[in-house]
Amino acid sequence: MAAQKGDLLKELAQSELASVYVNFEKQPARALPIARELRKRFPRNYNFSFALANALSELHQFQEAFATAREIEKGIQAGTPPLVPQLQPRLNQLMGRIFFNEGEYARASEYLEKTLRDRAPYNARVRAWALVRLGMIHDALKEREQAEEYYNRALAEQGGEGFAQVEARKYLDSPYVPPPKPRSRQ
Repeated sequence: MAAQKGDLLKELAQSELASVYVNFEKQPARALPIARELRKRFPRNYNFSFALANALSELHQFQEAFATAREIEKGIQAGTPPLVPQLQPRLNQLMGRIFFNEGEYARASEYLEKTLRDRAPYNARVRAWALVRLGMIHDALKEREQAEEYYNRALAEQGGEGFAQVEARKYLDSPYVPPPKPRSRQ
């Protein structure tokens, strides 16, 4: 209701709604138009670029997801405000997510491991997500012991409280199983 009819915090409600659709509801198609509109209206707000790339990645629209991530990367490298170097771990986690969804586990692991090198307290949730994705990769590769190690590390990440830790608990109870690959059209 606030996302549709709000006066004061409408955009904030829309942003939260897009996040809920992607992360909690597993309905990225519902998040995509919201993320696109927010990014269009607020092109300098990098949070909306990240949200858009996440939704695109979950929808397997990899070319556009990577293009959005590269725009963020160019801004960080150029030092274009508000894109600051402190966002690099978040970008690495995003790249890892895109490669993960693409099934490119080796490339995903490279980016996710880079994410873990940053120990800044404000990136704790980013690290927690990287650890969960690394666990998911090991589960997908049938390496359960290593997967459990990453899930436990995600749970132990100080300041990483949130949905990543909920997912870590879920996958400790029941291993992550990759969805079947979409059949190619011929």
